[in-house]
Amino acid sequence: MGIGDDITLNSFKFCLDHGNEVCWTHCFCDHREDNNATIGDLAQSLGKGEKYDVNERKQICAFALGIKQAKKGSTAWKCKSHSKVDCKNCFDWRKIIVNQEK
Repeated sequence: MGIGDDITLNSFKFCLDHGNEVCWTHCFCDHREDNNATIGDLAQSLGKGEKYDVNERKQICAFALGIKQAKKGSTAWKCKSHSKVDCKNCFDWRKIIVNQEK
């Protein structure tokens, strides 16, 4: 664990130590731009105009969503609710972001 170590969860990246999408204080990372690119036209989903900078949206914390390692030492992560790796229900990033930005 250290700077540059990441979790990849249903195509989104987070810092490994803190589970944050943005972790400037400790890990010097901001994964929002790359993460946003994986889900397409986010500004439209948010009902925002073209001038809205989706890279300034609120960050997501993977640990706050209740993730756990699939197996000890594994790089795969799963949800607590369904015990599914990369669970499409629990890790529906578009839905999570839209709800956060309301």
